[in-house]
Amino acid sequence: CLYCGFRKSNLQLVRRTLSIQETVEEARRLEKEGHRRILLVASEKSRKELVDFLEKVIGQIRRNSVIRSIQVNPPPLTMEECARLEQAGYGTYQVFQETYHWLTYRKVHPTGPKRIYQWRLEAPERAIRAGWNSIGMGILLGLFDYHYEMISFLSHIRYLEDKFGVGPRAISLPRLRPALGAPLQIPPHPVGDDVFLKLLAVTRLAVPYAEIVLSTRESAD
Repeated sequence: CLYCGFRKSNLQLVRRTLSIQETVEEARRLEKEGHRRILLVASEKSRKELVDFLEKVIGQIRRNSVIRSIQVNPPPLTMEECARLEQAGYGTYQVFQETYHWLTYRKVHPTGPKRIYQWRLEAPERAIRAGWNSIGMGILLGLFDYHYEMISFLSHIRYLEDKFGVGPRAISLPRLRPALGAPLQIPPHPVGDDVFLKLLAVTRLAVPYAEIVLSTRESAD
């Protein structure tokens, strides 16, 4: 992703993969800070290796901490892979579309598995078909015109509600911020505070049952 510091060509970033034990230790640190709900974020590595890892790590976290609600934010998975993680005991399956504007999507995701727009778009539906009744959805504000993005996002939610009787348990509307080593530093379509608050209000009115999660990149104010 052109806007992300995690992109593989970013040589400014020192990266490493946590072992299962290290992941459990991180969960226990969060537990000591008072958290009881955590989110595991995974990269676009080999899906088979990733799903095997995620299946094992949730059991270790549950056995070695008091944390009980564990959300997972992996790349889009097949229905079979989604079913494996649902059966493993994860609380919420979360995939953000980032942008619904196809041309913008292809421009900011030029390489890698994430470049396939339709595969990502259908990820929430595959998860629901696989047995998940708790999914997380979101868009990255600033990539394209927010009117288009919000209408598309809410239409996607209505489609899931009408077809499956299930919508997102959690919604996030992060705003694009500068990231270390990312080529795209300035949002092409910036969203100011007043508009951001309006979009949060529209989301609350349109999807009253969902949690709205604020990014830690937003200021306390």
